[in-house]
Amino acid sequence: EAHLATLAADPDQRGVVMALAMAGVLVMVGMAFKLSAAPFHFWAPDVFAGAPAEVGAFLSVASKTAALVLLLRIVSLTLPYDLLAHAQVTTSTTQLVAHTVDSSAADPASPARSFLVGLIAVAAALTCTVGNFAALSQTSAKRLLAYSTIAHAGYLLMPIAAAVALAENDPQGANTAAAAVMLYAAGYLFLNFTAFAAVATIRNTRGTESIDDYAGLIRTAPITSTALCLAMIGLLGLPPLVGFWGKLAALRALVDAGGPWMTTLLVVAVLNTALSLVYYLRVVKTVCLDEPPAGLPTDRPERVLQLLLAIGAAPIVLLGLAPEWLANVAQEACRGLFG
Repeated sequence: EAHLATLAADPDQRGVVMALAMAGVLVMVGMAFKLSAAPFHFWAPDVFAGAPAEVGAFLSVASKTAALVLLLRIVSLTLPYDLLAHAQVTTSTTQLVAHTVDSSAADPASPARSFLVGLIAVAAALTCTVGNFAALSQTSAKRLLAYSTIAHAGYLLMPIAAAVALAENDPQGANTAAAAVMLYAAGYLFLNFTAFAAVATIRNTRGTESIDDYAGLIRTAPITSTALCLAMIGLLGLPPLVGFWGKLAALRALVDAGGPWMTTLLVVAVLNTALSLVYYLRVVKTVCLDEPPAGLPTDRPERVLQLLLAIGAAPIVLLGLAPEWLANVAQEACRGLFG
């Protein structure tokens, strides 16, 4: 990192710096594609709609979590220049001379960090807004969940931007912001797996994935309906479910970071959460309040499936009522990440 910062400060190395900048942009594009972050999200809805719900669950959780961890590891390398071991080594034919760079000098990497904060912030705001607006008009449960995963990718990027913004002056605050990402991702895992499992169960019993055909499901499949409703409310981020704590930690990271970018992201996050009320609660209302459609099978799910759904939905409530353990694990996982 010290060598790269030295290159950035040398006007004769601008070509090298530009090549490295382009490489960095391409890496961020790859991360955005894996996270289904806008504007590289177009693959997600069609893939989710065409694949079985079980595959969608894997894609929405496993690959996204892996990309998040990798992105956190990459941005954690943007440490302040004066916190690194600054040594510039000059080699000649007769001697090896090493001298220490003055730590009071301006940090050459600071503009790169500022650019990275802005880049992630714009991607986060655009991603959650596009995902939520597109989800409003969906009639298929799998496509709705696909756009939901896009929106949540935006929320997950927000505390990453906060972590980078805090890294220069408050490494411990940056670690806390990174822990907010892990807390959010852990809760999202239980919520999304439960949602997709409920969709798969309904497909097997009613033979449909249309939200309108979920009408009155609570009367014939109460366990499946309860699991689905808990997942929808948890993805919305209402207490006392586990999704609330992840979103609260992400918003708190934005408040702690401060600055115009973080304030803008905070407003965007709150407005998008209000917008997502429409489509998440529409599913809950259809399942619990609407009259069941005529002509659809009303078979009850197998007992094994009901048991698995109950087991999958239990952490949504239990970790929401007692989130300290999960929060401590997330904090421990990110200890020392940013110094």
